[in-house]
Amino acid sequence: MDYVTYIRNMVGHEKIFLVAAGMVIHDGNGRILLQQRRDCGLWGISGGICELDESVAETAHRELKEETGLEAEIEYLLGVYSKGSSELKNGDKLQCVTVVFVSHITGGEMIESSSETLSLAWFAQDNIPQIYSPKHAAMIKDFFEGRRGVWR
Repeated sequence: MDYVTYIRNMVGHEKIFLVAAGMVIHDGNGRILLQQRRDCGLWGISGGICELDESVAETAHRELKEETGLEAEIEYLLGVYSKGSSELKNGDKLQCVTVVFVSHITGGEMIESSSETLSLAWFAQDNIPQIYSPKHAAMIKDFFEGRRGVWR
């Protein structure tokens, strides 16, 4: 049983904190890799919720592999994004603390789609599609502005 299912079995739909991690993957030529999400059709960075006993770096690597088929090397910490709450379609309430790394690809093969991914594509700063959440939009903006160690 994954952590979210485990905790939701105890608290139902009440608001909880969740820890997540993700990666802004860049190609070194001014483009970033974005994932078109299957749940809403909009775009964002690769990432997801930490499992028990997993570090944020391990989570970021696992989620990247699951959602893109790729492996990456972490270069630096972009930031920690913690402001704001959400309510999911099923009524679950949460506040997510998300740790985001800047990384580059080191291996793997990019998948065409998965249970969480409709498609993957590279985007330059002047060509960013509609992003699914304000947090992800802030992460992308911070990356292109050259920020490091951001906290919000």
